[in-house]
Amino acid sequence: MSELPRERVEQVIAALDRGETRVAERVDGEWRVNEEAQRAILEYFRMRELEPREVGPFEYHDKIPLKHGYEQLGVRVVPPATARYGAFLSPGVVLMPSYVNIGAWVGPNTMVDTWATVGSGAQIGADVHLAGGVGIGGVLEPPGARPVIVEDGAFVGSRAAIVEGVIVGEQAVIGPHVTLGATIPVIDVTGEEPVEHRGYVPPRAIVVPGTRPKEFPAGTYQFSGRTVGGEIIEGTGTLTHAIPAGPKVSATVGPGNRLVILWTAVTGPPPGFPNRRITIAGYHVIIGSFQVTVPAKTLKVTVPPEFVASLPSGANQFEVLAIEASGNQTITEGTFTK
Repeated sequence: MSELPRERVEQVIAALDRGETRVAERVDGEWRVNEEAQRAILEYFRMRELEPREVGPFEYHDKIPLKHGYEQLGVRVVPPATARYGAFLSPGVVLMPSYVNIGAWVGPNTMVDTWATVGSGAQIGADVHLAGGVGIGGVLEPPGARPVIVEDGAFVGSRAAIVEGVIVGEQAVIGPHVTLGATIPVIDVTGEEPVEHRGYVPPRAIVVPGTRPKEFPAGTYQFSGRTVGGEIIEGTGTLTHAIPAGPKVSATVGPGNRLVILWTAVTGPPPGFPNRRITIAGYHVIIGSFQVTVPAKTLKVTVPPEFVASLPSGANQFEVLAIEASGNQTITEGTFTK
């Protein structure tokens, strides 16, 4: 395969940066990969030389420039979040301290939360929430390989990892710590017979971590990942419909940066699902890099004053997740003024 001319490489990278072209795009309901864009990114790495860069008090030594013009794009970027030149951020995107790599495309009003990473070429839809520590893998090689795709309205829970060109369908919910790859099965157990998906999460599915039993000479064990000897043991996710209603939230800020987050107890499913049985296992509170999980009987959290003092003045966002016993979650957002 011949190399792209230098001029063409620069043109493609600039178009990626402006959002005029993408590594992958949906056409007639199917995702199509732009092989030329992937080749241009690979060639761009080869073309560029390492050079030092200073950004305020920070110093970097890298090949790829940083992205600029956030105000004109209508994007909020919280220090020290980083996006590389050649990535596109749509209006309304919020980058908490996070990382977006070259070739990535992030849709309108999506939040990339603290320490989340969006890999090379990944396509993230509109109104998506990538929670704290989420890892979206990058895919550039071989050219033509499908990147990771998270479609509109999806929620990806804390510390989840999605790699190897997996597609997450619209409005799907990926539970915390779920790992999805091309060979990891996602099993729908809501019907009379299990239905297995690989490399794909159906729209509006709810995926939680699971394992499969494996037979060993010493007995039967539930495993995910690899054995000590290197044998692959497939992890699984299971789809359920035990969705909790969203908690009603509020916040009070008192003297000495005393912030209390409060919420109402969740006792049932969301409206329209009266026959769903719900058992709340706990609640998870997120304010930027501050995260805490509490038991189901706890309905408030007092945030450490030293953390509150580090927050910017004005309106700040927080989230409270109701966690069902199956691992399914419903998130409610609120704001408070410091």
